[in-house]
Amino acid sequence: MTTYGNGLYGGIVYGGVNSSLVQLKVEYFSAKPYAHNAIRLEWASPSATLWSQLIIVRNSLGIPTTPDDGDLIFSLTSPTTNYFIDDSTLLGSGKFYYYSIFLLDNLSVWRNSGSAVGLSTKDYGSSEKMYEYLPSPYKTSSGAPLDVEGDNSDLKAFLKTFGFTYDQFKTYVDNATNRYDTSNLHGFLVPNLLNQMGFAYENELGIQQGRRLIKYSSSIYRKKGTTAGIKTFVSAFTGFNCSIPAFKNMLLTTDAGSFEAGIDGWRAASGASISSISGSTETPSVTAHSGAKMLKAQRTAGTQGSIEFTCGTSVKKVFINAQTPIQASGSSVTLKTSTNHGFSVGDIIEIAGLVPSGYNGSYTVSSINGPDQFTYTNATTGNITTGGMISRDLFDAKTIGVPVVPNTSYIFSIYSRAKTNARLVSLLVYWYDERGRLISSGSPGNTNNDPNSWTRLSSASVTAPAYAAYAVPSVTVNSANAGEVHYFDSAQFEVDISGITSYVSPRIIDIYLEPNRTNEILNPSFEVNVSDWGVTNLSLTRVSGGAITGSSWFGRAQASSASSTLTQSTSVLVTPGVENTLSAYLKTSNTAGVTLTIEWLTSSNTSISTVTKIISSIASTWTRYDFSAIAPSNAAKANVSFVFAGAASDEYDIDAVMFERSSYLNPYFDGYTGYLLMDDVRWDGGTVGKRSMYYRNRASSVIRLKAVIEDYLPIWSTYAVYVANSLT
Repeated sequence: MTTYGNGLYGGIVYGGVNSSLVQLKVEYFSAKPYAHNAIRLEWASPSATLWSQLIIVRNSLGIPTTPDDGDLIFSLTSPTTNYFIDDSTLLGSGKFYYYSIFLLDNLSVWRNSGSAVGLSTKDYGSSEKMYEYLPSPYKTSSGAPLDVEGDNSDLKAFLKTFGFTYDQFKTYVDNATNRYDTSNLHGFLVPNLLNQMGFAYENELGIQQGRRLIKYSSSIYRKKGTTAGIKTFVSAFTGFNCSIPAFKNMLLTTDAGSFEAGIDGWRAASGASISSISGSTETPSVTAHSGAKMLKAQRTAGTQGSIEFTCGTSVKKVFINAQTPIQASGSSVTLKTSTNHGFSVGDIIEIAGLVPSGYNGSYTVSSINGPDQFTYTNATTGNITTGGMISRDLFDAKTIGVPVVPNTSYIFSIYSRAKTNARLVSLLVYWYDERGRLISSGSPGNTNNDPNSWTRLSSASVTAPAYAAYAVPSVTVNSANAGEVHYFDSAQFEVDISGITSYVSPRIIDIYLEPNRTNEILNPSFEVNVSDWGVTNLSLTRVSGGAITGSSWFGRAQASSASSTLTQSTSVLVTPGVENTLSAYLKTSNTAGVTLTIEWLTSSNTSISTVTKIISSIASTWTRYDFSAIAPSNAAKANVSFVFAGAASDEYDIDAVMFERSSYLNPYFDGYTGYLLMDDVRWDGGTVGKRSMYYRNRASSVIRLKAVIEDYLPIWSTYAVYVANSLT
């Protein structure tokens, strides 16, 4: 059987076993209760020639999957044959705790080298109860009369052995009742329960992921295929919240916009043909506007005329000439068409352009009087002095039209290129009600295309009429010669929010993964330059060597006045009602103070209020200063400043600035530093110095998400997953 891969987490290899990975595995690792609310960890360290650091990480929900996935409780740089530590810091009573040992190998890669589970035994007071239940003579202290009850410390110590063991078993039994409690369920039961829910357990994603999937399984399956269902699944699977914006391009399929695999939804009127082609097959060759293919439209009739095609339905047009006398009875009208109409009783038609205008509108054919005559219900009387046109659908707009909202403005656009002759291209949008009946049509505009380059047609807005439920975009190339060819690509139908926008694939599901933590400060540790910081009565430079974190760089501000200010040039984003924490490392050799300042702003940059924390004296060595404040209910942004109070020419060093949505101070991080597994930290958009984002176990989560996400999307959906990209 083929060997796909083997080895330990973080070191998967293909083919044979990597012997160095095997040597990095801790042969013995245990976590056993040794006292109430205390766990003893024991292990045997592997050879020191293969690693430079050993750490133990603790997590209350499952086996830590990365060196940052939990609390770091122990670190070692030189091995011993056997080692143990007692873990009793901040352990909850009666809870299971999960431990992983990680080794930093000689390639500076962290390896998960062993795991263990320990129980924090709850103190039920069993030892004291055992002592109380004994007869008085047994409690007599040495030398005391038998009938005098005393405090027999030796007996108490002896009974503690049995009492602790009883407490241990009782804790196990009590935890067994948590088998349906996803937060407290024993981690070793998670894989089996996951399997019952239709999910697979994966070691690299951990027990924590399993708990989330079990907890939200009902919602995931109930809402499967919807936006809410996708968000629930993605968040449970990865551990990251996510955002899924509404579709921008509302055409129903990918091929309706880019024609890559066909011309899905588009249909040509008589006298024209359309097809999906590769530009390299044309003479001369043509490069598609987007993707590899485009739509080719050709006039097939032997005379000059239009090339018309629509997305969602085909529309047949029949002309009506002026008619005298008109056959009108005051309740119905019989019209004569210039050619055979091909109508049937019950067809929905739209009549336009007739004078008097009372004959116009959307009607149902009530009877057929001949191949060029039909009757419909209408109370108008009088001769038709000016002819017009009748439009009839050949397909059902309810199934292939674009869903729209009445009284909402939309923009239809498409790129066009002529093969030889530039022509006027007209764009039209047909509107239909919820029954699929034609209501009216509106034109976004007319634009000439070009034989030498792609031209985007139409940027005008059209408004869906009252009762509109579906839209059918239409394209017409006017006055084309027989056999004339024109090319089209990148069709888009979108809500008009602020005008025409750049082309995107239709109905694409954009999934933006939100980080576990975000440092909102730009250029927080002056890694590249001193941009993104404004100064008042200060000069700001970068200094190499002696930085508190990250690379060797930090910022140095030299004052030119007793009062000076360093300000983040761009306002940071905040959420109303959420607490934020501002922090920075500062030092100075002078006697000076600093005021940490947060000014709350509305979305339109109107100042709301300002909160401050005064530090009367800045230390002479790197010291972290911080304070927290809740954003007002109408706040959307905040300005962050450091106001220094000292003497002119004073120097202030600053590094590792952080502004985070948190009610307490967390360890500093940016896109370069702060975590042991650097794959998990990212600069926003990949640009150094922008916002910093932390994604726990990013690589494994995202890779596996891409492998399974299609099972939770509508069939044939196109999607994209964005990591460390702000949704704007």
